[in-house]
Amino acid sequence: MADKLKAKYAVDTSLFDALVEQASGTGNELAVTEPRALKQRLLTPDDADMLFLTDTLARRLTEGHGEVVFEAGVDNGTSMDLSDDDIKTVTATLTAAADRPL
Repeated sequence: MADKLKAKYAVDTSLFDALVEQASGTGNELAVTEPRALKQRLLTPDDADMLFLTDTLARRLTEGHGEVVFEAGVDNGTSMDLSDDDIKTVTATLTAAADRPL
């Protein structure tokens, strides 16, 4: 099915493919996973986290009329207690997310 969607609509189905891979062995139910905290998404991002961050940055760019201020180390007004090395990692993660095509 994913191949037909890719061919017909030229869409990126990587998220769909990942969800299919997570499907449990019983029926068509998808495995339920806990949402990852923003700190985890920024420090150790997987493909889904990078997609989330890219989408978040794109939405904020639209809302901010081309400008985004991302206060690294703060989640909903609460400090993430990041070290200097963590801040460097977060900066690299956000840069990579910003450089990804939409």
